[in-house]
Amino acid sequence: MESKERIAYLKGLLDGLRPQDETQVRIYAAIVDALDALAEEVEANADELREQADMVQELNEFCESLEDDMEELEKAVYDMDAKIDEEGEEEDEEDIETVYQSAVCPKCGHRFYYQPELYEEGEPVQCPKCAETFERKED
Repeated sequence: MESKERIAYLKGLLDGLRPQDETQVRIYAAIVDALDALAEEVEANADELREQADMVQELNEFCESLEDDMEELEKAVYDMDAKIDEEGEEEDEEDIETVYQSAVCPKCGHRFYYQPELYEEGEPVQCPKCAETFERKED
């Protein structure tokens, strides 16, 4: 029997008892009203609790999905690292490092940077601002 049904039963008993003292009637009625209010709160909280449980279940399923995706990504990265190690394609720091040299255009005064290894010996450098070509100075 649910709390609301029990409270309805108490109301029926109280109506059937018909206490003679007016004070007792008010006390019993107040107790029954308080119990009724508590039963309504419990019912409302039970509804909210069910909603929260549903949301927790959805979040749990979403987290499991994310965990599965993360495992797939980790496996893919691990496989890719293993493949790189097997093929020996790891680059040295020297291969990654690019050297730039600065130059100042004698015509417009624009300072810019260029890669000296891209030019042959004696090849002039062109200013990116004014397109003037000039001999580069070797360090």
